[in-house]
Amino acid sequence: MNVLLTILKHVTTTRDGESYDVVRVGMILSGAALIFLAGWDVVAHRASFDPLAFGGGVAAILFGGGAGIAAKRKDEPDPE
Repeated sequence: MNVLLTILKHVTTTRDGESYDVVRVGMILSGAALIFLAGWDVVAHRASFDPLAFGGGVAAILFGGGAGIAAKRKDEPDPE
């Protein structure tokens, strides 16, 4: 369990490893919500899975998150 928490901390923090990044956390939450809602639509509503719409949503989340991380790069604290 400690390994999973360490990986999660590395994925959600800035370069210094201590400050949490809002963009990275938002990307993770948005991706999880997209996967959950797509699964809910298929299971609960018996809708067919549309891979093009799902792929477009994932691409939008990744593009927006990448642009946000790139824009914030100069504001991140440096590692000590």
